[in-house]
Amino acid sequence: MAENLTKLAQLIDPEVMADMISAKVPKKLVVAPFAKVDTTLQGVPGDTVTVPSYA
Repeated sequence: MAENLTKLAQLIDPEVMADMISAKVPKKLVVAPFAKVDTTLQGVPGDTVTVPSYA
């Protein structure tokens, strides 16, 4: 049982790779001529998002 443990070195840290992935994805789009990346909805510092929830 102890031989099947997952170690921290075997994991991928998404926070570390997020900038690299988000920089490469728009360049790798195969349908780029057909689908334009819309960046007009990106937030600015100070913007808040309210997410309604059901209690």
